[in-house]
Amino acid sequence: MTEHPDDRTAAESAAAPSMAPAGLLRRGDLSRDDKVRLLHEWERDLREQMVADEENMTGAESPAGTLQDILSALAALGAQPESGTPTKHG
Repeated sequence: MTEHPDDRTAAESAAAPSMAPAGLLRRGDLSRDDKVRLLHEWERDLREQMVADEENMTGAESPAGTLQDILSALAALGAQPESGTPTKHG
């Protein structure tokens, strides 16, 4: 089930995609679950952006960091990538 943006807490909403994953890890106002949820969202967004870039359909704002940055942050939290597959689109 996809989370609706209105379901986010104020702290999660404040963690805009312009924040780097390393900065998200340092946030004390977010729980581990909130951080994992945001990183998974960023992972999905980045994978979608990578596919769009390959199809010359750019124009959307790029998500925070690189895929490796996001995957490293998830690993630091003891969480797995959402997709579980090595492809861009999961």
